[in-house]
Amino acid sequence: MKPTISVFLFAMPLMACAPNIGKDVQDDTDDTATTAGGVVNVNNGDTTTTTVNATDSGAWIYYDFESGSGVEVEDAATELNWDLAFQRYNPKMNGGVSGSGGMGVALLDGEDFDALSEAPYSGYLSDAESAEEEGGTEYVMAEWYDYDYTTHLLSPADRVYVVRTVEGNYFKLRFDNYYDEAGTSGYLQFTWAAIDEPTGWDTGDVDTGDGPDPGPEPEDDSAVNCTSTPDLVLTTADSTGYRSVVNSAASDSWTCLSLLDAEQVDSAWDFAWKTWGAALPMGFSGIILPGQDYAALTTAPSEGWSNQNMSLFDGWYDYDSSTHILTPKDRVYVLTDDLGNYWKLQIESYYGDDNTLHRPTFRWAEINAPE
Repeated sequence: MKPTISVFLFAMPLMACAPNIGKDVQDDTDDTATTAGGVVNVNNGDTTTTTVNATDSGAWIYYDFESGSGVEVEDAATELNWDLAFQRYNPKMNGGVSGSGGMGVALLDGEDFDALSEAPYSGYLSDAESAEEEGGTEYVMAEWYDYDYTTHLLSPADRVYVVRTVEGNYFKLRFDNYYDEAGTSGYLQFTWAAIDEPTGWDTGDVDTGDGPDPGPEPEDDSAVNCTSTPDLVLTTADSTGYRSVVNSAASDSWTCLSLLDAEQVDSAWDFAWKTWGAALPMGFSGIILPGQDYAALTTAPSEGWSNQNMSLFDGWYDYDSSTHILTPKDRVYVLTDDLGNYWKLQIESYYGDDNTLHRPTFRWAEINAPE
């Protein structure tokens, strides 16, 4: 069949020249395929090989790593029960513009798939709006293949992907094939396995304690790029103040909160999270009070303030290297903003009610100015 380059350029905006690998869908489409079906897993022992029938150019096939199965999805933009989805040669993730799950994927060229046992700290990307095609999407995993212009066949690129799922778990993935035994295109096959989350060590500073290295701290406010993805902060109020649960899973952007407005914001922020790192704006000052009774604190201290300290929350946790669990240290933070408001804040957990990773939970309230 003669290639139709223009059709593929719309779907794959990152590539300057591309094959027509979607035009033959009328010949290959399985009319019985649904968004929940078309998935076959083979247990290899340490790994799983999954084949997805993605021949239908009008249907996405959704996959969840934790259950190892295809799932039914009605609204991909809001539902959190899926991780990756496939439509012909296109893979999308539940993160960025493709979904609200906060997923990220790291691309490791030339990596030894079998030897990889721990996820990298950084380099996680999410699907984004196309800079070249209005309404198009730049899929992070789009260039998983090499294309032979002589044979018009796809072969997997020498690349390993590390997937951070909606639940905050890590999996390695390698694409294996795009064809079934009969040579029909649209049958994406990949091998995957669970790997350890990043478990590196910090500089050993006595104040911070050993634990995962959150990476470079932002040097100023401009380095904190607040995500525009909505509904990543759940805040409840009672007579004593507020409690917030933050989805901080994305490693390429910060989830930001306004204390004054008690809601998530994408600018004019007062407190920001990215994975296990927390930051304050440059206009804030703070005090750390170890062992402080949170409920009893109603007035801010008059001494001991650390000024313009964005990294006040460094080392907020204790880290268990055997279980890889983060536990908040017994301390209360007192903050003051550039408007003269005073706040107390205590981090309670880094895990959701169902032990979901990257869900920092903290209580906070406005208190009186120093006497």
